Amino acid sequence: MITIKDWNIEWNELPSFLRNLKYIDRKNFKSIQDVAVELVPTIKKGYFYF
Repeated sequence: MITIKDWNIEWNELPSFLRNLKYIDRKNFKSIQDVAVELVPTIKKGYFYF
C-alpha cells in the first residue's frame, strides 16, 4: 500500500492504525502530479520485471 499524506493533515490527526506506516508527505511536493512523477518510476522498477 502506498500512503500519501496531504499537506494540510498533521501526523497526530492520522488514525492510529496509519501512524506506523511509511507515507509520502505531500508538503514536499507542489502538486499530486509531482507525487506521481516521483512514484511511477519506482513502481515500475519494483513491480515489473521485463
